Amino acid sequence: MNPYTALGAVVLVLGLFGLGVGVGIRWEKGAVAITNQHVAEAVDAANAVAADNAEKTAKAIAKINVTSKTIYNEVQHETRTQTVYRDVNCSHTDDGLRLVNKALDPTEPQNPAGGIKLPKTDAPR
Repeated sequence: MNPYTALGAVVLVLGLFGLGVGVGIRWEKGAVAITNQHVAEAVDAANAVAADNAEKTAKAIAKINVTSKTIYNEVQHETRTQTVYRDVNCSHTDDGLRLVNKALDPTEPQNPAGGIKLPKTDAPR
């Protein structure tokens, strides 16, 4: 094979490779430009909506009329009644009176929760 033919083939392959890289670079630049244009359009649309909303909000706030009023209403009272045994003739059943006396007796050991013992705690780990 002629060395010039081989050299020509290598030059041709390198030229086509360079041409392909150039086309690829231009393609990517175009895609980036299109994306940037879409982003700019979206930002402009969002800014227009925000400006419109800000204007509507400012008009709505300007329409608000703040007034101070004193309101006079009748006071509502709620009465709760609880039975308080202050009378000497307080009437309990015999069992109820024994339970009250047992609860009030300071010498009687207190037994909370009806004498039920709680389980022991787990050992620390």
